[in-house]
Amino acid sequence: MSQEFAMDIDAKLRKLTEERKYKAEDIFNLGVQLGRYLEKEKRADVRLDYFAEYDEKSQLESDFRQLHKSVCDWLERLVRMSIKMQIEESKFRNWSIGFNVLYRNNGEFDANIVDKRCVQFKSVSEGEDEHFIAFFEIQGTLKSLFEKYNQPITFEIIVDNVYGEDYILITKEDQIDWLNDCMISYNCELNKEDIDKYSIFVNELEKSLLFILLQ
Repeated sequence: MSQEFAMDIDAKLRKLTEERKYKAEDIFNLGVQLGRYLEKEKRADVRLDYFAEYDEKSQLESDFRQLHKSVCDWLERLVRMSIKMQIEESKFRNWSIGFNVLYRNNGEFDANIVDKRCVQFKSVSEGEDEHFIAFFEIQGTLKSLFEKYNQPITFEIIVDNVYGEDYILITKEDQIDWLNDCMISYNCELNKEDIDKYSIFVNELEKSLLFILLQ
């Protein structure tokens, strides 16, 4: 296959997909055109640059999703362990959040817990379907690590509103399962260089968290 023909087919394919208004017939016609040329040149197949780039991009996206999920999973575990300490060691043996004035500020972890787990509750808002969205902030040595790699230090976790009230009160370890779906933003472009840097950050984070969680 001539380089010019391959580049022409590749350019037409890119134009169609970039416009996002193409018909299946348009892609089919390009395939027919390519097939006829391959038959004429007596070649079995050819791989256009577009598909190689698409596969590379898909792999990068998959790699990033896995790395970012690891960050969210670790942070959720950190919060769960902080709440466990709060209900076991705090004066009132509970952890609560809500919009009622009696519960509004009760979500803050005791200072010794923050020192050990490097996370603190900051605020709460109401999400869809009446669940709560609890906002947390990374602190201490863990905060320094996030800042080193220019990553956000605040994150949120969904808390199920199991009672349909304006507050959530957790007094038992199994109730910590009301927390789920940790979400945190990120500073990382979907290119190999940025994802490689993000991977280094995640590796260092995991090492730090292993030490923090084992305390």
